[in-house]
Amino acid sequence: MFRHYLTLTKPRICMLVLVTTYLGYYMGLRHIGSYMVDINEWITFFYLLFGTLLTSAGACALNQAIEYKLDAKMDRTSSRPIPMGIISPVRGYIFGISLSIIGVFFLYITIGLLVSLLSFLTICTYIFVYTPMKKLTYLNTLVGAIPGALPPIGGWFAATHEASSIVPALFGILFCWQIPHFLSLAYMYAKDYKKAGFIMLPSLYSNQVQTRVHVVFFTLCLIFITFSLYYSKAVGNIYLLGNIFLSLVFIYYVSKFTFSISQKTAKGLFFASICYLPVLLVLVIINS
Repeated sequence: MFRHYLTLTKPRICMLVLVTTYLGYYMGLRHIGSYMVDINEWITFFYLLFGTLLTSAGACALNQAIEYKLDAKMDRTSSRPIPMGIISPVRGYIFGISLSIIGVFFLYITIGLLVSLLSFLTICTYIFVYTPMKKLTYLNTLVGAIPGALPPIGGWFAATHEASSIVPALFGILFCWQIPHFLSLAYMYAKDYKKAGFIMLPSLYSNQVQTRVHVVFFTLCLIFITFSLYYSKAVGNIYLLGNIFLSLVFIYYVSKFTFSISQKTAKGLFFASICYLPVLLVLVIINS
């Protein structure tokens, strides 16, 4: 049964959230001249990751409890615990709400009000805005990118307790990255999403012009913002050289998807996006 409850938390999404939270925390420490050597910084880091894990897991569990009837219609999600009848929707709600409340409260007492409020905002945007919008408009992808881009901001404020020009850059990178990532996934499962009643951009237009435009536009925005980190002196020359190569590789896969859209090129872009983000984060960490 533990394995099924673990599945409710979407571990891969939680892992991504923790990695981006660490990015924000680390860059925040570097901003104030620290190298994460003080024991109190490590304690704060542990509290931050644990609280963020709880809130992320809770939000994912609530999402599955809300959408279980729709998940049952999709081949990709029909084997999830609630559609399969392994866990009841009520238990899913209780599990998700409990994790979310404990996580927000834990962050409040260990880190502070601002980080706990950001975590609460992330949950609310994901559950009360993004989740219902998936049945109303294709703009849900843009709205859903907001909670996905907030974790590094929480990490930054946990480290610094102050704003900086780097904060919108961190948000922008995570926000823009999600658009080609999720639109390529939505194209791969366009029929599945349509069958479940989700309104996704690749399911609406057969010529996929809108999908291509969104992918190209947000990819260009992503690349611009990643280079802005260098010009703001938040990172060094190793990052610059690595990002040039990384950007060219990503543009290659975006171009293949844009000029010859198909299942094959969508898979290529999807997996390229999966590789792109962790490599970019490593470049930031080793040269900030």
